[in-house]
Amino acid sequence: MASNASDTKPCVVCQKPTTKVCPGCKDAPKIAPDEAVFDLHYCSTACQKADWQNHEDHCNKLKQRRILFQAAGIIQSAFYVFSESASARVIVDIVKQDNTITVVEDLSRPRHQIYHPFPNHRIADIDDRNAVLSLDACTMAVAFTTSVAQAALTEIAEDIREVDLEMKVKSHTLKVLQSDGDGGYHLVDFIHEVLRVQLKGGETFCLDIAGAQFGGPLVTPYNNYVMSRTRSILGESKMGSRRDELLSDAKSWFRRSNYDRENYQIRVIDAALALKMDNIVAKWESTAEPGHKLGQMCGLSAEAYGSVRDSFLDSLKSGLEASKAELVEKEVIWRTSDGRVFSTPKLKAFAGTLGTWRRVSPQTNTIALDY
Repeated sequence: MASNASDTKPCVVCQKPTTKVCPGCKDAPKIAPDEAVFDLHYCSTACQKADWQNHEDHCNKLKQRRILFQAAGIIQSAFYVFSESASARVIVDIVKQDNTITVVEDLSRPRHQIYHPFPNHRIADIDDRNAVLSLDACTMAVAFTTSVAQAALTEIAEDIREVDLEMKVKSHTLKVLQSDGDGGYHLVDFIHEVLRVQLKGGETFCLDIAGAQFGGPLVTPYNNYVMSRTRSILGESKMGSRRDELLSDAKSWFRRSNYDRENYQIRVIDAALALKMDNIVAKWESTAEPGHKLGQMCGLSAEAYGSVRDSFLDSLKSGLEASKAELVEKEVIWRTSDGRVFSTPKLKAFAGTLGTWRRVSPQTNTIALDY
């Protein structure tokens, strides 16, 4: 039984004063200001078992909600790691005034440049940093975190869908100015992609992994999100569809009549990193200590949870950097001393070798590809 030393209440069953609370639903997040979410107090395991028939459904629902919020944080953090590693914009300045973040982008990049170091030194506020990392990246967020989401949500999710939405609400303005003189653009009335997660306990939530670009929350009850933040639902597909589409594009982009070299080379290396990200997740899940898998971390103490989460994110970051080094060794890309990444003539042939599907973990349904 968990304990809340600052909160003594009568035991639900015998009325004896106690600080012990049900560990299953302890600290479950509220999804509405007036929602009655509270810790049920039991003085002993015997009293908890005596009341279990009354409490079971409510406890399981709140436990799944708590796991979802923690899992969503891991998924979004993994996206930020990937987005920083695969940063393609050449950002020369970031300015915040009042509620507007202005990103100044240089379009005079060399023809074969793929990635440019993300300018962390220009952003002091972590929320502003995450907003810029999310800029125009909702497709990447949904597609390339698929393996993380599968592993983190497998024990609580009944169904997960990728949903395309037309947005209408922003909490702040993210503006892009481009150096070619066309004035740049604002993020307004645009198509946005999210995950709709139906939990086994019946609740359905929206996971807006790239929502920081317009000040949106990460986890929101799905119907509330649709009604308050969108104009319309444009379509939905099963989880993994967007990743399949982007990986297929990476292999065949150059065959199209409107072949765009810059977009093509970025897509290929994005795909290569995404495949390695899948493998990193699969390795973590297969070698993790008991309770340390992505979908099981909620059973840990707050301190242990933070430590394990950070360890996973560190392994993800180092793994993506190792993947870039491997691509340099294969002479698919080359890197400058300041971290810029360029393609080589071998990139097109490399794209054709981007691997085939193979299931690596029947327990978590995690899928990985090799290149």
